[in-house]
Amino acid sequence: MEETIRVILETLRGYRGESLYLTYYVLAVGYLFVREKEKQKRLLFLYVPLTVFFLFVFPPTAHLIIHTIMDNEIYYRQLWLMPCAATVCYAVCHAVVNAKYGIFKILICAAGIAVMVVGGSNVFRNGNYTLAENPQHLPQTAINVCDEILNDDLEYMVVAAFPLSLIEYTRQYTAEIVSPYGRPVIIDKWHAHHELYDAIEAPILNAEELATLARAHGTECVVVHSIKQMEGNMEDYSFYYIATVDGYDIYMEKWLAERHNGFSIEE
Repeated sequence: MEETIRVILETLRGYRGESLYLTYYVLAVGYLFVREKEKQKRLLFLYVPLTVFFLFVFPPTAHLIIHTIMDNEIYYRQLWLMPCAATVCYAVCHAVVNAKYGIFKILICAAGIAVMVVGGSNVFRNGNYTLAENPQHLPQTAINVCDEILNDDLEYMVVAAFPLSLIEYTRQYTAEIVSPYGRPVIIDKWHAHHELYDAIEAPILNAEELATLARAHGTECVVVHSIKQMEGNMEDYSFYYIATVDGYDIYMEKWLAERHNGFSIEE
C-alpha cells in the first residue's frame, strides 16, 4: 500500500507540473460549491469529477485499479476524466454573469484572463515544440516515405518495418501501412525488444538477416537509413530496392515491388 500512495503522490505532482492550473481548479470548485445552484451543473462540475478524484487518491481503490486495470505508468490518465479547464472557465464566466455592475464584470473577466496567462507557460518556448511542416503536423520525411511505399494501384495493407526515427509518425499518417512492431520497442522501460527492429537499428546492416527476419515476421517492406553500410545485397534474398527518399532506402518483396509504379526488374 505504501507503493500505491507513492504512485498517487508522484502522479499528482507530475499532473500539477509547474503551472498553477491545478490550484485554479481547486479554487473554481470551491467557488462553484458555494455559488452554483443548478443541480445538473453541480453534478457535471462537482459531484462526478470529485468522485473520480476520490477514487484516484483513495489507496484501496487506487491499488485495485493499478494492479487490475492499468499499471502505474498510465494511472495518471484517470485525471483526464476531470474537466479542469472547463471548470475554471465556467467558474470565471459564472462570476462575470452574476456580477451586479458592469465595471465588476470587466474587472473579473480581465483578472481571470490575467491569472491564467501568469499561471501558465509559453508553449512556444517548450523544447518539445517545433513548427509544423505540413497540415498533418508530422515530419514531411515520414509522409514522403509512406507516399512512396503506397505508390501503386494495389489495394493492400502493407506491412513495413521502419527505423526509430519514423516509427511514431508513419502510424499517425496512414492506416494503410502497419508495422510488425509498435511504439513499445522505443520505450526502454517496457523492454519490448524486437529482432527485426534491432537489425534495422544495427550500426552495420546485414542483408541476409534483414530479409530473413522480415519474412519471418510477415513484413513485405523494409526501410533503412541510406547512409548505413550494408553487408550483402537485399536483391539476393528477393527484396528489391524501390527508391531512396529523404535519406531512407526502401526495399520490397518481389511480388510487391513488381506492382510498384515505375519499378522494373533489370534483366
